[in-house]
Parts: sequence; C-alpha cells; structure tokens
Amino acid sequence: MLTYVSRFLGDNIPGLESQIYEEYIRLSKQISLLVITEEISTGQLYKNLSLVKVPRVAIPKIRGLFKIFGYSLATIKHRNNYDLAYVRTFSPPELIAGIIAKKILKKPLILLIPGSWMFVGNSFKTRIFRSIYHKAIISANTIIVYSKLITSEIEDLVGKIDQSKIVIIKNAVDTARFKPNSSQKNNTIL
Repeated sequence: MLTYVSRFLGDNIPGLESQIYEEYIRLSKQISLLVITEEISTGQLYKNLSLVKVPRVAIPKIRGLFKIFGYSLATIKHRNNYDLAYVRTFSPPELIAGIIAKKILKKPLILLIPGSWMFVGNSFKTRIFRSIYHKAIISANTIIVYSKLITSEIEDLVGKIDQSKIVIIKNAVDTARFKPNSSQKNNTIL
C-alpha cells in the first residue's frame, strides 16, 4: 500500500503527524507499506515499511507546487511497489498524487476524509482545492469518514456521493496510551 505524510519524524513530536506515524507503524506490521514524505528524522528501520523522501522547498509560494510534483512523480516512479493508494490526510498534493495513482496507474484509491472545513469559502485558492477534493472523491474506490454527518457536510460542498463507497469508522481512543482518571466523575454527554 502507498500512502503519504508531510513529515515522518517519530512519535515524540506533538500533533497529527505523530499519530499518523504510530498508525503507519502498526499498519506495517500487517501489510507492506510505502510512505512518501518530505522529511524523515527517524533512523529506525521497520520490516514492511519503506520510506521515499521527496525534495522539500522552503519558499512558501512555490512549496505546494513542488510538493505536488514530488508526490506525483514518486507515486509514478514506485508504481510497481504498491497495489493501492491510501490518502490519510487531504492536502491537495496528496489528493492529486492519489488521483494519479487511480486514474493513470489504475490503482485502487482509499480516502480518509475527517471533514471539509479546509474547503469552505469562496477564495480562488479554496475553489481550486475544492475542485481537487471533488475529483479525488469521485475517483476513490472507498471513502472513510468518522460519521454520517461528515458525509452530509462533504455532499454540501461537492454534490452527491455514491453511498456504496462510504465506510464509517468512528474515532477511537488508544486506551493503552490514554487512560481515564478513575478519580473523576463519569460525565455523560447527551
């Protein structure tokens, strides 16, 4: 399986990339995983995990274009090393590379869509992003969302989605890492 993350830095950094890193390590215990990334700082090797580093340009105005080019080129170059593409986040470079994997390379595409807030608005940039987002959704074989509400939110932006593509996987908590404090009262949210 092919996937993407901007930085593959280990689990000692705050934020989503640390969570994605842990997810990819666990996933690589089950399947062979190829990760395309701009930055690698972990020297640790994993049996079923391969990392491909693409060049990173620090100039903000052209960074996104270079990332699109790097991710897309790596997706094409390594096409014989994976059987499907999994887009875990929804940045335009990853979505475009996923679309290329699906449309040009004929690989199945799985999208995880946590929401659509990034694509709300009417600026020129947002309209371009929303167009890419729409093409990825149409191209995807499977779309993973956290709730039915997210599906409705996405459809408000891009139109009707083939419901047979939708898989709902509710957010989970890693109870080995986050343990409830037994001294606190149980607060139920209605």
